[in-house]
Amino acid sequence: QRRVHGIRKLMEKEKSHSSISVSVEITDFFEKSAPNKGTFYKVVVVTNKEAWTIERRFSQFDAMHQELIKMVSDVPPLPPKTFFKLSSHEGLVKRKMDLDMYLKALIQRPEILNHPSLRSLLELDTHNPTSLPPSPKKIAELSDLPLGVRDFLYLEGENIMFVALSDMKITSRIDAYLTNATFPWEKKSGTHVTVGALLVYKVTRAGDFFGEWKFDRLWVKSFAVQTNVLCWDATLKMLAIGMDDGKIICLKIAPEHKYLQYEEFCILNAHTARVMGIGMDPKKNVIYSCSEDKKMKITDLSYQEPHTDLTVGTFPLKGMEVDIPNQRVFIINGNGEFFIYSIAEKPPKLIKQIQTVSPGTLRSMLVDQTRGYIFTCAMDGNISVIEVGHPGKEKLAKLIGGMKGSDKARCVSWRTNKTEIICAYETGQVSFWKIQSGQVVFVFEPHSQAITRIIWDEKRQVLYTASKDKSIKVWSIPEEWHVYFAKAVPKEDLKASAASSAALKTEKVGSDNEEDGDDDLKGWHSKQF
Repeated sequence: QRRVHGIRKLMEKEKSHSSISVSVEITDFFEKSAPNKGTFYKVVVVTNKEAWTIERRFSQFDAMHQELIKMVSDVPPLPPKTFFKLSSHEGLVKRKMDLDMYLKALIQRPEILNHPSLRSLLELDTHNPTSLPPSPKKIAELSDLPLGVRDFLYLEGENIMFVALSDMKITSRIDAYLTNATFPWEKKSGTHVTVGALLVYKVTRAGDFFGEWKFDRLWVKSFAVQTNVLCWDATLKMLAIGMDDGKIICLKIAPEHKYLQYEEFCILNAHTARVMGIGMDPKKNVIYSCSEDKKMKITDLSYQEPHTDLTVGTFPLKGMEVDIPNQRVFIINGNGEFFIYSIAEKPPKLIKQIQTVSPGTLRSMLVDQTRGYIFTCAMDGNISVIEVGHPGKEKLAKLIGGMKGSDKARCVSWRTNKTEIICAYETGQVSFWKIQSGQVVFVFEPHSQAITRIIWDEKRQVLYTASKDKSIKVWSIPEEWHVYFAKAVPKEDLKASAASSAALKTEKVGSDNEEDGDDDLKGWHSKQF
């Protein structure tokens, strides 16, 4: 169910990954006295290179399980806790069997088997040091920002970074909005409590691209509302900032003055709700924008008024990519729908509307102009692949595949030469998915809070990540991953494992004091009572 179908062409340049087969079995249990008093389960791990035995307590399985459910959807259920300590031989035998079925079910899921928490529990990397999955290497970090990051742009040739910040705490925003509000009889003070901001940095690097990075702040512009999206056009020398209140603030910034000067060109009252996407066409001197007000608008910068006001679907719009050379616009919305418009005509003409595999809110999309593919991710974890083909063939665009990942997906990108989808989450984690199998090959956690923006540099194999945790980080990504996979299991064993998992879902949960005598109820799943 996690496979992507109908996308053979995406696999043409696929390279094989180093892989190791894994099987597990819990063979016994025993009691230990102080200082490590409790019940331990003996786990035998076998790979195609060696075999070893580890001893684990139930609480260790539970800790791993809690890590898994933060990141992975539909994790097989952990055997339930009990209110009283398990003391009978029959009860402990059943617990051993249930844990054995649980582990066997976990390793059948590649995205779980390759997750750091399970690899650690089974000591896979310890016993296979030559196959230790290479990790992303952090090469730069811009941290301690005053607010969370909404969006950023890095102009590598100019060594300039624009960063859009917003106050992510709703209570702080409400308080600020109330403070900033003025009544008709009050004079505007010209000051405000900052809710959003634009920061501009000069970036210098020691040596080559992978040397030490230094960020020097050039200037700051604060706002009384949240920022949301950025768009830069070098020809117009203009930075457009899409705001939470529907306005678009356009700043003229002079590269010839080393980006040290700016002027406020205009404030466009483009929308009535949050701006979700912006694009600029310097030849037509227009701005394209979309918003949660369900509108796509085209605004003439000369008159600073929209000349096109188009309602797109019946749900809030969530993102837009403007392809100026081919005069087309791609839009996603809150109902899992994808739209292609031609902007060569007036008004723009709808070419194609496609329902993705998700029925819910799409959060991000990535357009591969070279190969003609578009990737979308949704809040429910669904990732969709749409084939658009070459310009002029948009009417033939179609959904060619999809896969279900973890919930709360936030950003998506595409690693072309490795045919891997990169997905970032509200949890602060990033996962790499193999397109031909629909399986996760690596997961890491670059941030402590929700990731709001990722940018992939295909040439250098570098990933930029930005987060609500007030930081932007730059990562060098390994050329290859080392992947673990489960050894083939007889069908009758898989059926037994599935039956065991189904039975576990109906059992009541309790505490883990049967092992350590603690009266610690954390980790209980109250929704199962």
